Amino acid sequence: MGLIGKLFKWGLILLGILIVLNILGGLFGDKPVCGDNVCDPQEKNRNTCPTDCIEDINGGPDDPDDPDDPDDPDDPDDGTVVIPPIPGKDSEEIIIGIEYMVEGIGEGYEGIGIPAAKPLPESYAWCKMQSDLDKPINWNFIDKYVKELQGVGFTHIVLGLRSAEPKCLSFDGVNSAIGNHGIKPGREDDYQNWIRTMVERYDMDGVNDMPGLKYPIMHYEIGVEFSSYQPESTKEYLDKLELAYEAAHEASDDVIIGHSAFLVIGPMRTDPKPGEYEEAFKDMVGTSEKTYEDIKMILDRPDLYDVINFHNLGWPYEIETTVRWLNYEMDKRGYEKPMIISDTVPTSFAGFGPATKCKGPGKLAELSPPAAEEDRCRLADYFKDMIDKDQKTLDWWYHYHAMDTVIRVVIAAEQGIELIDTAFSGDLPIATGAIFQAAAGNSAWGGMVDIEYIMFKPKVTGKRPAWYALQQLQENIRGYLTVERIPTNEDLRLYRFAKSGIEFYVAWYGYKDLYLPEDEMPSKTFKIDLGRDIVEIHEMKTTSSVSKRTVNTNNGVLEIELTPDPVYIY
Repeated sequence: MGLIGKLFKWGLILLGILIVLNILGGLFGDKPVCGDNVCDPQEKNRNTCPTDCIEDINGGPDDPDDPDDPDDPDDPDDGTVVIPPIPGKDSEEIIIGIEYMVEGIGEGYEGIGIPAAKPLPESYAWCKMQSDLDKPINWNFIDKYVKELQGVGFTHIVLGLRSAEPKCLSFDGVNSAIGNHGIKPGREDDYQNWIRTMVERYDMDGVNDMPGLKYPIMHYEIGVEFSSYQPESTKEYLDKLELAYEAAHEASDDVIIGHSAFLVIGPMRTDPKPGEYEEAFKDMVGTSEKTYEDIKMILDRPDLYDVINFHNLGWPYEIETTVRWLNYEMDKRGYEKPMIISDTVPTSFAGFGPATKCKGPGKLAELSPPAAEEDRCRLADYFKDMIDKDQKTLDWWYHYHAMDTVIRVVIAAEQGIELIDTAFSGDLPIATGAIFQAAAGNSAWGGMVDIEYIMFKPKVTGKRPAWYALQQLQENIRGYLTVERIPTNEDLRLYRFAKSGIEFYVAWYGYKDLYLPEDEMPSKTFKIDLGRDIVEIHEMKTTSSVSKRTVNTNNGVLEIELTPDPVYIY
């Protein structure tokens, strides 16, 4: 071999070594470090470190060579929002659900169009379905829900599986129906049999399926909330979760198991960043001694669930901070899973204490965004009007609830949430009474329909604005391929949805302060360069009809006055 041949041979060897080193560096090299002032691609794409990526996320410094830079010096200087090109990456369409369904109200939701429903978990706890472990499982506890809900058009049913509930005092499957829902030693096989046969009954694989099953049921939660609803120790819960996960996947490869949902009321209100989470989680509200350390124990076991599950019991914007936190936790552990929000409440303003008074003695309600301490006395008067059934106040709230629901789902969709259960299928009757003192805030009046009880059986007598608004949202976004938030300031919330051959926007004024029935509806005018001569604007629907108007733009720029009510722009 000549000199040239030898040089070529050694050149190939060196090139191969460099390629291998590059691959190994990618696999085992340093992970992105939050706080090093370097916006790594992973940090930017998953929004896990805003402190490093704040310029990139908000558009960065002026870049005349970047046509998508919202701060480009060639862009209009009058505050006009410029729309960037549609991203190439598709989004998974969010599954919208309604909770908590009780027997007999399904017909009130026929025609709403959303795919999912979640029955009240207490109704079919293991201790009720098999109160005597020596006897067969009574499937009627769930079958009746499945038949009713699938019969009115729901294609997805989400089942929260409780091993026990306080009424099952003599149940032998758990350590204690009140204080410890861990599986009783020696009853592990019984528990797994309940899980396994349930998944088998509803997976629609043609083997031991429920007669008349129309659609498979694939979403299950093991437990319903990682709080006082999960009274066993975290170790005991993990043991139960392991039993359930194994049994469920023995029955179906396609089943989707979620852990008991994280409840992080408090920590997400302050929009904490990495490095601030430990301090933020000291402000846990309503979690009954489940701490950040307990949550991390669940996050440390991704082999025991298919989706990350959390509850959004604050206002909608906390979804963004919660998703960022969970992405951070997963990145730190080297895995990635889809997320679901298996429980929500309407923005409640107050909770966890009496909201009908603003001074002591005694405990006062915890206020939640957008409410602040200076609003406490006005809120007390507002909730007194709600309890007194003042129709003007109730109508105002029903409209607010509609707006709040649409915003919550749109934010969740943009954040990549796989499924969200919206609230509620009906009011919380006891919580609307004077004796309760509005201790659950607005959520007590969170029903999307009016319900009367005749001989202790519920009957739907009317639909509220949130029902129609959710129906309209589903009609508009069904089949979308991408969803993204257009970079703007916080005052404007502008989301672009793209479907096959259709591109439209959902927009609202992101007003962040409290307003009440006696206040004027907040509004602000924005300019948006849509590049269209004519647009059609659909107002949020609150009745069976929708208001639409056609607007001429100024050389493609739409000038529009927005309120917190979302509008659809075509």
